[in-house]
Amino acid sequence: MICEILVCTYNEGINRIQEMLLPPMKDTHWLISFQYTDISYLDCVPRHMTERTDVTLLFLEGSGLSANRNNALFHATGDILLLADDDCRILPTHLQAIRHIFQDNPSVDIACCQAETIDGQPFRQYPVHEFNYNETPRGYWYCSMGIALKMSNRIPAFDTRFGINSPCLACGEEEVWLYQAHRNKAAIRYFPKSIIRTRSVSTGNLFDTHTKVQRSKGAVLTIMHGPLGALARCTKYIFCSRLSGWKAFEAFCAMIYGIIYIMVSHEPNRTNCTLPQ
Repeated sequence: MICEILVCTYNEGINRIQEMLLPPMKDTHWLISFQYTDISYLDCVPRHMTERTDVTLLFLEGSGLSANRNNALFHATGDILLLADDDCRILPTHLQAIRHIFQDNPSVDIACCQAETIDGQPFRQYPVHEFNYNETPRGYWYCSMGIALKMSNRIPAFDTRFGINSPCLACGEEEVWLYQAHRNKAAIRYFPKSIIRTRSVSTGNLFDTHTKVQRSKGAVLTIMHGPLGALARCTKYIFCSRLSGWKAFEAFCAMIYGIIYIMVSHEPNRTNCTLPQ
């Protein structure tokens, strides 16, 4: 059972890849999708990375994390795929845990697990019990750090309107992706096991201060509940938030912007984005 680690990196982030690569191991492969905005960044690729037989390096001109993830998924060949970014670290014990999850749960298409900080502490507060996607506890939100999957025709492409470096929406790509996978009848289950470490801060935690994160909230809710359902949920969210006065009004307007953006923008062509099986 080959475990393939799909690492998305952007511009100078390619310099961080060498730090996360483990020594070559049986049945473990690394696929690096290197997204760049200027050809000068191509000179940053470490030579020893290209010499490793267990590393595949892809090049993608442009920007947008979701497009980068789609590029990695499109070229993936492993039995189990782990989503990762260039500030993550994967330990041999993580890979072992991933293999055990899919060996013990052969019907699962997507496993949503836990992430840790670099020093081994929980990345955030996680549920302690397993559950299926349709049993997700109220208030819990998914993060791409800690997602592993098996490729099938139930796995959609990421919606490129969402994600870091997208024109309007800074986050929410994993929530939309999981929702669409669930609608495609993919078997999605949460497991209270850590499978990755990260240095990053979850973008979703920046709601109070970042307009593009606020827009993303409205946009995600529109995908999942429609415009009217999203409007009702955005209104409730603002009333229950820590924001008040002008800041609350600005955040609400940003969420409304996200609702309208999804209503008037074109969803990526799913036929063209179909991933290989």
